[in-house]
Amino acid sequence: MMLFLSALLGLSLGSFANVCIYRIPRKLSIVAPRSFCPNCQRSLAWYELVPILSFVLLKGRCRTCKSRISVQYPLVELTTGAFAVLLYFHFGATPKTLIAIALFILFLVIAVIDWTSLIIPNSLVIAGLLLGVIDYSFFSVHMLLSAALSAALASAFTFVARAAGNQIFKKDTMGIGDIKLAGLIGLFIGFEHFLVAVWLAAILGIIYWSIQRVLNRTAKDSRLPFGTFLSVTAIIIYLAPAPSISFIR
Repeated sequence: MMLFLSALLGLSLGSFANVCIYRIPRKLSIVAPRSFCPNCQRSLAWYELVPILSFVLLKGRCRTCKSRISVQYPLVELTTGAFAVLLYFHFGATPKTLIAIALFILFLVIAVIDWTSLIIPNSLVIAGLLLGVIDYSFFSVHMLLSAALSAALASAFTFVARAAGNQIFKKDTMGIGDIKLAGLIGLFIGFEHFLVAVWLAAILGIIYWSIQRVLNRTAKDSRLPFGTFLSVTAIIIYLAPAPSISFIR
């Protein structure tokens, strides 16, 4: 029963994540108006908003204007549903599970927005920092202060790396949003683990850039959505068993 409820919660939150992904970069409210078709602007009925099922029944098209619905919508819903179940197995029926689900959705939204728009909205970083304060409030002030120090170190490290990269390559190598995201990640996984996340994200970025160059799908000096790779590796490390992190570190 708990697994079913976890999956249902994850799918529902995945639908909300899609709202955030579409509206936040466009500076629209995530509360109102109700969901609508981006093409014809028609408000959607409740039965058009059932996670995954509506996409399948509508055959991936708007019921009115027949425009295609991005496959991103069911993929985000499916991913959140699957991870909600995984996080339940990982943390059990505890408040930590709810915190972890919220954190996963936050990083997922950041990853997709940075992938599609090359921005990391301040509102999401602030929401993550508030989530961190709530999370550490279950433990102690000492742990919160330690986490805050890790966040500051992660941001400082990224700031220095960006400045050095800009000096060497004579162009912007990372955005300011990456510095803010680094602090958020450091808050949750600690500075040492953040360094591992950066290392893994850099590897993913190099692999992605190399593939795109071979396929001639990107210019040599095109920007990479580094926040996307960093968000992915942060979630992996957040969930990884401690021995595996020690090994790759």
